[in-house]
Amino acid sequence: MIQLQNLLRPRSLLAVAATVAAIAAGPQARAQNGVAWFGYDGTFQASGASHIGYAGALLAIPGTLANPGWRLRLDVVGGFIHYDRAGGTSTRASGLGASVSVGYNFRWGRVSVTPFAGIAGRTYDTKPLDIGTSLETESFGIPVGADIDVAVTRRISINAIGRYTILYNSYWARVRGGYQIAWHNARIGPEVLTQGGDRWNRVRAGLFISGIKLGPASLELNGGATFDTRCCHSGGYFGAAVSFAF
Repeated sequence: MIQLQNLLRPRSLLAVAATVAAIAAGPQARAQNGVAWFGYDGTFQASGASHIGYAGALLAIPGTLANPGWRLRLDVVGGFIHYDRAGGTSTRASGLGASVSVGYNFRWGRVSVTPFAGIAGRTYDTKPLDIGTSLETESFGIPVGADIDVAVTRRISINAIGRYTILYNSYWARVRGGYQIAWHNARIGPEVLTQGGDRWNRVRAGLFISGIKLGPASLELNGGATFDTRCCHSGGYFGAAVSFAF
């Protein structure tokens, strides 16, 4: 059986952190020159937990997000996990990461596609030292991916996001189906996520609500169940993000 330390290592923390910022940048703010966001993502299991904070911005260069064109994306992430190593040693792993990506937004009727590529860096620390992680203190990667939005009807939408980071060998993908409700014109619906790396894979299934107006800001919440497909560990997750259009 794979031990929990193989599932909640800094590798998994930073793989999540390098991509989780994509959750915040929804279609509700695309009529502006850009959107900035910050948020929290947490995973909770019986033998460990991860807590990640993130911030970022998406800019149209030039023009507005309502029109096709070039996009610049900036992401900064940081967080920590607690896990028990073999023998019962309680360990805290923390990490920081940042990335800069450039992409181009294409439009075909009700379909919007934005492929991108960039460069990312990250750093790790474990206390007490966990030499079994086999990770560098600092490393660099090349993130590639795409965002896809489909307006099925005036109220129903589908959003798909895929990320893969070369050199990190980590991936993250999410599909959402949204329905616009009268309250705040928010969107609500199911979501399915999968993420993983060399020695771990995690699947999430839950619900989200986005577009809740808080003055000039917009709030998003999501949560549900998580399951590690290479082992027997299951638990839950929760996330919250606030975005600002400018």
